Amino acid sequence: MKVRPGDKVLCNACNRSEACVGLIENFNDWYGKTVVTVYFDNPKWDHCDREVYYLSDLTPVRLQDGVVLTATPLTH
Repeated sequence: MKVRPGDKVLCNACNRSEACVGLIENFNDWYGKTVVTVYFDNPKWDHCDREVYYLSDLTPVRLQDGVVLTATPLTH
């Protein structure tokens, strides 16, 4: 699966009762590994607003709305 800016990423590490869905903003090199920065538009203080993931850790998941990517962010 090719990953592009604007693709959806599911993060459920910030609040176990409901998941956050964000969009990939950009790709960067971090000590020889590619990481992606994902921004979340969440009004709640205990939800993600920005997370960083290893590109290699993103896994496609099929939901009712289509396919999203999921992974544990580097900060958790």
